[in-house]
Amino acid sequence: MKTKMNLKSLFFTLLMAVAVMASAQVGTGPGIAAKNVNNRPGVFKVTFYGGETGKVTFSVYNSQGKAVFQETLRDSKEFIRLVNFKDSGVDTYTIEVKDGDNKVETVVEYSL
Repeated sequence: MKTKMNLKSLFFTLLMAVAVMASAQVGTGPGIAAKNVNNRPGVFKVTFYGGETGKVTFSVYNSQGKAVFQETLRDSKEFIRLVNFKDSGVDTYTIEVKDGDNKVETVVEYSL
């Protein structure tokens, strides 16, 4: 009976250790997400998270690699921005955020 209880305790301890290690891996480092805003064609909600507090450069490039928007934020480690592509035209855009030595990017496609 005691051995069965020790095995259950050991199994539970190992299960908790694996869960803690797995959750520590999720969300480490900076990330970026872009989602089309419902009922607003050409408008994307861009979320940057998990960066280091400091200078952050937010850039948007068209498919030819030309910067169509750029902004530098100070003392920021996360932010949300609405980006409107209606005036920039139908294209595939790369949204990039640089934070210290880190760079994350995502690609969005604006079409009619």
